[in-house]
Amino acid sequence: MITREEIHSWGIQEKLFVMEELWNSLSEDHADEVVPTWHKGVLEHRMQRLREGKEIYHSLGDIKKDFLKG
Repeated sequence: MITREEIHSWGIQEKLFVMEELWNSLSEDHADEVVPTWHKGVLEHRMQRLREGKEIYHSLGDIKKDFLKG
């Protein structure tokens, strides 16, 4: 088991790496447990509106490009 003191001694890159690995593990192995039922409903509603052409979503990459253009 990793102690809190050990975690505090890590650099930011180590902390971010471990956070990303933990999230990947949770989302791959326990996806049904990670996303609450109410949130699944919200996501399905958004996907349905997207399929119907009633919503337009932009990728984070597109938003960043637009932001950097000024």
